[in-house]
Amino acid sequence: MKKSGFDNTSPRRGKDTGGGVAARNWPRDPAAAPDVVRPSFDGNDWPRDVEPMTVDMIPESIAQPPTLRIDLPKGHSGVSPRPAKVDAANGVLPVLSFTKLELPTFDTFETAVAFEPETDPLTAHDAMAPLFGQKAGQGKFLFCADSAVSGRYWVRSVSPWEHMPVLAVTALEPKRVGVQLAPGLMHHFSVPVCVGKETVRDGRKHVQPFATDREYLAWFDLNAIDFGIKTLMACADLRTLRFRHGDAAYRIEYAVIEGALEVVDPDLLLQRLLRGFGAHRRLGLGMMKLSG
Repeated sequence: MKKSGFDNTSPRRGKDTGGGVAARNWPRDPAAAPDVVRPSFDGNDWPRDVEPMTVDMIPESIAQPPTLRIDLPKGHSGVSPRPAKVDAANGVLPVLSFTKLELPTFDTFETAVAFEPETDPLTAHDAMAPLFGQKAGQGKFLFCADSAVSGRYWVRSVSPWEHMPVLAVTALEPKRVGVQLAPGLMHHFSVPVCVGKETVRDGRKHVQPFATDREYLAWFDLNAIDFGIKTLMACADLRTLRFRHGDAAYRIEYAVIEGALEVVDPDLLLQRLLRGFGAHRRLGLGMMKLSG
């Protein structure tokens, strides 16, 4: 019976060198690289049914220089590959570097706060204004009514809430939202806005709203360049806001303008997104919503 699978003339396994590969005591070919065993075949060892390969039989693709290919994940944007400069004097080899495109981004905090269903817009505004130290439309926050739930308002601010309004029933945790405003980008938009003929009486500004959707669209197109946008398509829907605040009854005519726009001047558009469009921002008008 054999004692082992190897005889005295067979190569023996060496001790593990610590790298996970056992060293072998095979004789080395002097022309081989270190730690690499190069097998040698003579005429008797070469299989008879295999034709030796010659240089003429090597495919042309093997002789071509290697090609570097980088597959970026789907949806990847903002990065483009470019070769780095070669500095032969300092011995710097060419490497592949990346340039990150810095896109202007509008970062804000958005949330929803719910009051009792009978709460009017002015009461809701007066409950939220102390959180930001300003009235709506002065650069700190804007809000608009939820069309589906009475008493619920969507709020956009430049800082997160420290606490929810005293009169609020519920409020969602503020979520940080970033919208890219790079020139040339297209966005879908929607904005409730009240604009028209303005007059000043007793030191106060009064607005007589436009009576037709065409007037609203003409105003939006005329002022688009000052808003930092280019209107691609838009439509207007006339609405009426009615509520009572204290002993006074209010009736405000406005329109919801929606469609698609293209960013032209990010700075001008950013100002409008922070300060709102048109009048009556204390009533929840003027906040534009953007989506890709």
